[in-house]
Amino acid sequence: MRGTRAEGLEPPTLGFEGRCSIQLSYARWVEARQCSKGTQKLVSPSMVLVSLCIVGGLFVLALAFVAWQPMRCVRWWLVLRCRQAGLIRGFIDTGDTRWPVFRSGTFEGRTVVVILHGFGVDSFSMLGMAATLSKAGHSVLLPDLPGFGDHHFHPPDALDADRMLDALDALATATAAQRVIVIGSSMGGALAAAWAHRDPNRIAGAVLLNPAGVEPPVVNEVYSADPDEDHPLEIRTMADFNRVMELNFVRIPRIPWLIKRDIVRMARQHVDQYNTIIRTLEPLLRNGLQEILPAISQPVLLVWGDQDGIIDPSVVPLWAAGLPTVEVLMLQHCGHVPWVDCPGETRAAIGRFVDLHTTST
Repeated sequence: MRGTRAEGLEPPTLGFEGRCSIQLSYARWVEARQCSKGTQKLVSPSMVLVSLCIVGGLFVLALAFVAWQPMRCVRWWLVLRCRQAGLIRGFIDTGDTRWPVFRSGTFEGRTVVVILHGFGVDSFSMLGMAATLSKAGHSVLLPDLPGFGDHHFHPPDALDADRMLDALDALATATAAQRVIVIGSSMGGALAAAWAHRDPNRIAGAVLLNPAGVEPPVVNEVYSADPDEDHPLEIRTMADFNRVMELNFVRIPRIPWLIKRDIVRMARQHVDQYNTIIRTLEPLLRNGLQEILPAISQPVLLVWGDQDGIIDPSVVPLWAAGLPTVEVLMLQHCGHVPWVDCPGETRAAIGRFVDLHTTST
């Protein structure tokens, strides 16, 4: 019946073992409570104050290091971020040269995308492009060229165009890649075109981003500069840095002052080294490619910004007329660094080109 205890059912009774188990559990609980109280008494206010001072001191030291070496902190952060795209920072040894590189994917027997940065910067300047291609499933190799970034400075006689190309050949051989699609910006673009001409069996195609190597009909302050004097692209002061940024970009990236100051400091330390490199490569960079353009048989994607302040866009028709197989992409309201000024259009065009010529090789 509802509300009454069912007949024949009695409340359970605990035997001797059950009562002992409960007593043991209660004893352990009391012991744990006493230990907890004892521990709480050991944590004195002075210990809390010391701990806070240690944590605060470490925080202040971290802030001081960021203020002292902000670019190093940014680079560490970028290395960690690039791991999400499969890009790993490391080194490739080619016998006499140790190349600092970002790399992704497997190289042996595959078509590898090799990206060559421009003058005065290093591989970190093209990480965005490398990450995009890596995420798309391509094997990517992004080195610091000799004398830039973490790549040690070579003697001047090892920095001319032929020696640079020898070094790139050795790097590609060390990867055991089957073919290479080379992407180059400015100085790196001139090296990419020269490499394609020199090694058509290795280079399957080239993407040239505002490349040097052909003298523009309209000569600006960069091309009119005396190579034996101070170069317009050298950076010694913050004013120099701002001028170079205006020459490179239509949409100048916003850079915190601490980082700008550190970039200027680092550039000032390398002024003489960079001047040596640009003077050594001057025969290639000024007009060393015009005569050999018709002999570059591989497909080429030529990308240029219509407001380039470094290499005047009046040179684009000379490239287009000289290259046998070329697709020209002229970007409006874009400067010398199209993947920064016009990232969407630039990366989309490069992605299509690399996809096409990776599958066809």
